[in-house]
Amino acid sequence: MARVGKNLYQRKDGRWEGRYISGRDENGKAKYSYVYGKTEHEVEAVLIEKKAEIKAAQREGIITFSDVVEEWIAERRKSIQEASVDRYEYLMKKYILPEFGERDYTTVKIIQLNTYIVDIGDKKKHGKSAIAGSTQQQLQSLSSQILAYAENRNKVFPNPYQMSKGQGKPYELLSSDEIRKLIACAKYNRCTEMLGVMLCLFTGIGTGEICGLSWDDFDLERREISITHTLYRLKNKDADKDEKRTKVTLTNVRKSAVRTVQYPQELLDYVAEFYSKGCVFLTCEKNKYEEQKTYVNRLDTAFRGRGLDDMTLVRVKKTYDAGLADVRYLTDPFYENTEGIKPQVQNKVDERWLIKEMVNDLLSLRSILGLSKREMGSVVALTEDEYDAVESGEAPMGWDMFMSFLFFFRYNSKTEKVVEALGLFPGALKENMMIVRE
Repeated sequence: MARVGKNLYQRKDGRWEGRYISGRDENGKAKYSYVYGKTEHEVEAVLIEKKAEIKAAQREGIITFSDVVEEWIAERRKSIQEASVDRYEYLMKKYILPEFGERDYTTVKIIQLNTYIVDIGDKKKHGKSAIAGSTQQQLQSLSSQILAYAENRNKVFPNPYQMSKGQGKPYELLSSDEIRKLIACAKYNRCTEMLGVMLCLFTGIGTGEICGLSWDDFDLERREISITHTLYRLKNKDADKDEKRTKVTLTNVRKSAVRTVQYPQELLDYVAEFYSKGCVFLTCEKNKYEEQKTYVNRLDTAFRGRGLDDMTLVRVKKTYDAGLADVRYLTDPFYENTEGIKPQVQNKVDERWLIKEMVNDLLSLRSILGLSKREMGSVVALTEDEYDAVESGEAPMGWDMFMSFLFFFRYNSKTEKVVEALGLFPGALKENMMIVRE
């Protein structure tokens, strides 16, 4: 009788037989070899020894697909959020590496990976254990990027690979009636959780960003919010046996993604009611954050009490993205958006943040070009002492000076990519410049 999972089998003659993968053909198909013994434990010991020998032989002079994946993950950690990389690592280790991890990476082809991914997503074949369509898309995208990296692994990469978004799950946008109900729910359940929903509806701020907000990110005079942090639940790599495998972590938003959003005048009283300087936005307490799952569960309870059973924050944000969250809903209880216009509150360029970052990065950028303070000052018509005061932060940098430095560094071949990587020329600024030129 066969022993499931160990490839052990007792033959009719009483002997035990063990099977192991001794190699693979050019198509990646497994080749098997066999060992025999009088007892189960004897054969099992030989199998362990054989497998160890094969693994050692494979490792000697051969780079496995698992090795390449590990390299790729390490590269991605340098350029994208830790939560995203943890997700990629989890998907590869759970679904792909058990099947392809020990193979020579040069023998792994995209058609093999895609065929396997389609197979494990076949609901007729695997039932409830089949992976979801969105997971299939992510696995296919990851596989193609890792193979592209594998083909060029000894080359220099000017730009990191980015995950393709794919089709994604379609979400139904909020109707005018649902928007009015949502606003009524926020009006009669005045709390920071519902205020977060209103900010999502009229500024497009995401769930993780809401959970990572502090009241210090709010500028009441300008009605602006600086989005600088996101709250994630990440893998706890240093966890002991008694500790949880994941932990809630507040991470800095990438420089290129830092932005400022402006909320409507109609929400100013709502914001002022809960404003607590030095505290976390959702809890109004110091250093006490509410994670995304808890926040969403609280909202579900509030929504159900108002007949909004199908309401989700994803649908709210998609409605904002589609330009259907008009601020007139806040003042006119009978308003219905039939024009499909863009929301009146748009993301703005955070001039103060950009100037601050330019001051912090001036020394590094000047060093890359090998320029003295006198030479650098001449770029913006400053003396050596005047430039020194700006670089050290003793003298203020104006927006005109920032733009002068930006174009000088942006259109120099040595610092062009550095400026982009530092987030000193964000998409919002590029878009505004295009609008002005038009």
